[in-house]
Amino acid sequence: MKGLLKKEWYIMAKQMRFWIVLMLVYSALSVTGVWGSGMMSAMVCVILFTAPMSLFTQDRMSHWDAFAAALPNGRRAAVKARYLFSLALALFCIVLVMACSALLYLLGLAENANWAELLVTGGFSVFLSLFFISILMPLLYRFGPDKARIMIIIVYLFVFLGVIGFFMILPEGTVENLDTKFYLLLPVILLVVLAAALCLSYRISLAIHQKQEF
Repeated sequence: MKGLLKKEWYIMAKQMRFWIVLMLVYSALSVTGVWGSGMMSAMVCVILFTAPMSLFTQDRMSHWDAFAAALPNGRRAAVKARYLFSLALALFCIVLVMACSALLYLLGLAENANWAELLVTGGFSVFLSLFFISILMPLLYRFGPDKARIMIIIVYLFVFLGVIGFFMILPEGTVENLDTKFYLLLPVILLVVLAAALCLSYRISLAIHQKQEF
């Protein structure tokens, strides 16, 4: 497992250096108020969303998936390593944004920052990215990176339109009148939903990968 995680890291190492620079720039612009916190959140989504597709593309080009399938318990270990790497990457993005924001604050460059907004938008962007990754992973294993890229865009549009439609049919003032306890429980609810989605996604991806022939 350790070797498989290292392999994921070596593939993404060059892109990670570029992403780190972008994260530092976007975090600085968000914290100092030049841009809104949504720009930083968008960058986190881009990193977490494109990483799995890049890994699958590299594996297909090098025929790594066929080699891993020939190893003892290789299919299960490869799928597990990919999911663990995605979670580790999400944690890395959170730590990097927090470290950059804290550094700017200590330097006196972020005195007017809205920390609550930064934390909420950053946390929700990570949740949203990992949730869509839970949908994307089985599609990547089943259809490959090219077809899965198109399919996840369609899924994203349906979800986006569904959310907009849901809020449009809500009676006016419903969100404002929600109990404070709901907002306190919301992070727990989102974590439970995310954990369930990732577990189900892992099982589906493993079942697909175990039936594949190379």
